[in-house]
Amino acid sequence: VLVYDVYGRGYSATPVGKKFDAELFRAQLWDLVDRVIGPTAKVHLLGYSMGSAISALSSVGQQYSSRVLGITLM
Repeated sequence: VLVYDVYGRGYSATPVGKKFDAELFRAQLWDLVDRVIGPTAKVHLLGYSMGSAISALSSVGQQYSSRVLGITLM
């Protein structure tokens, strides 16, 4: 289980000079997965509240959809 604060929430700083949008949060999720679990890891995503939107966005598209084994939105 990997739990983290998205940029600008909890103990995470707000990035300076970056567009603060959904793509930033999707990139944050996959950067974290790549560094902690591995760049070819396949994952189950569980998102709550804003995390649901990030999980949904992160599970579609050619770049990452093949790495998502399942998704739960709460």
